[in-house]
Amino acid sequence: MMTSNPIYNRPVRGIRIFFLILFIYLFLKPGFISADTVILKNGTDFKNVKTTLREDHVLVEDEFGNTERIELILVDKILVSEIQKPEMKEEKEEQKNIKKFYFSFNISKWNSKVRDSPGFNRGYNIVDFITTILNIDPYLETKYTVDVQTVSLQSEYRRSVRLGFSLGLEQNSFSFPDRGMSPIVGLFLNINSNSSPEYQALGTFSLIGVILNPHFGDYDNGKQAGSKFKIETLSFLPGLKYYIPISETIFWFAQTGFGIGRSYESGIYSKPMLQTVLFAGTGVQWESDSYFFNCNLQYRQTNLNGSARSYQFSEPMFIVGAGLKL
Repeated sequence: MMTSNPIYNRPVRGIRIFFLILFIYLFLKPGFISADTVILKNGTDFKNVKTTLREDHVLVEDEFGNTERIELILVDKILVSEIQKPEMKEEKEEQKNIKKFYFSFNISKWNSKVRDSPGFNRGYNIVDFITTILNIDPYLETKYTVDVQTVSLQSEYRRSVRLGFSLGLEQNSFSFPDRGMSPIVGLFLNINSNSSPEYQALGTFSLIGVILNPHFGDYDNGKQAGSKFKIETLSFLPGLKYYIPISETIFWFAQTGFGIGRSYESGIYSKPMLQTVLFAGTGVQWESDSYFFNCNLQYRQTNLNGSARSYQFSEPMFIVGAGLKL
């Protein structure tokens, strides 16, 4: 038969006695209220006191432990201190550095590799001849590099610390390389390189048309494809920016948007080209009270669409900018 050890029972008994005393204390102890001020009906007030409520009176204890009994009928009010949530000082400080309108000047220079195929295997018909859509590449090469320079003016409405809406006016300059070949020569060589009888027939008519009319097929015969030529465009780019504060003056941001515009200098092409842009990127922005600087990395897909020829550029670009806050 097992017997309990009195040595081990002593701590258990002590714990039980402690909880019993605590229970009796909490049960019999009246509600304790922390108050800043007790105001009597005669105008007397007791500040920085603790009050113990009884059925017909109040015990007021000051910070020195002195207790005074006050009848409830003499008490006008007890002002209890309220627990206030701490103010978001950091958020307010960040908003002080944020303005509603941002205006900036941005610049970038990059290059893009163009990979094209003349597409000799497609079918040609009389509609191609009438509309002069012959898919001619003046360079007769499937790979070459185009240098691109971008300059833009951007305005941004900062709705909050984290969210901004932007609108940019952008000028792009696409510089095509020197290949030493005119549109006439390129058309002639394409005719002889393609075994399709339909293409050879339509190409011959197009070659005669280019010789007789410098603007036939949307190629400007007065400009040599062999010379360096540029296609320059103007476009509008609305976008969305999302900011994450790193410190009071430094912000990381992500952005996305699109653009649409047209060429005002079309190189060897006689008609303007339509430009479309899709972009997404990320960057860092430093801000003072009145001006800011930023740099960001974007990935862009740019299309130049013309009736005779279209180009597509899909390359990353690095942009730096500076501006003012209003």
